[in-house]
Amino acid sequence: TTQPLGLALYLEPAYGPDHRELEEKLILQKNLFRQRLVLATNIVLEQEWNRAAGSWQKNSELRLLLGAAWWMSPEWSIGTEFEAKREYDGLLIWQKSAPAADSFFLGPTLHYDSGEYSLTLGAMAQLPFAANLSGQPNETVGGFAHEEERYRVQLNFECDL
Repeated sequence: TTQPLGLALYLEPAYGPDHRELEEKLILQKNLFRQRLVLATNIVLEQEWNRAAGSWQKNSELRLLLGAAWWMSPEWSIGTEFEAKREYDGLLIWQKSAPAADSFFLGPTLHYDSGEYSLTLGAMAQLPFAANLSGQPNETVGGFAHEEERYRVQLNFECDL
């Protein structure tokens, strides 16, 4: 909160006998109006290797998450989040990959922070603007990405021990 722009870089590798994953994030945050309005952006690249029947399948996804929250009091904030996701057949960075599908989500959030613990409740609905970029049958149905959930509800709890 003391800098004009918050910046974080995040790297999460996963390694197993039949699954490998590398997730990279760029996180930006800007606080406005004496810290009452918080704007945040996450840009996420996730690359997966999954072994099935002796061969490795490679997939990637690129996500853009945008959020805005308004602190109504020192403890409570309300906000909204938007997510745009594009899936790829193949690895986005290391090989030629083909876009497979797009999906979009939007929803509200409610956050409480006591100082000792915090609780965040968020809900998102898939928007009916999904695009079938691969041409595979049933990749999208009625404007919705077939393999994505229609609704998401998430509850996060954090506490200081």
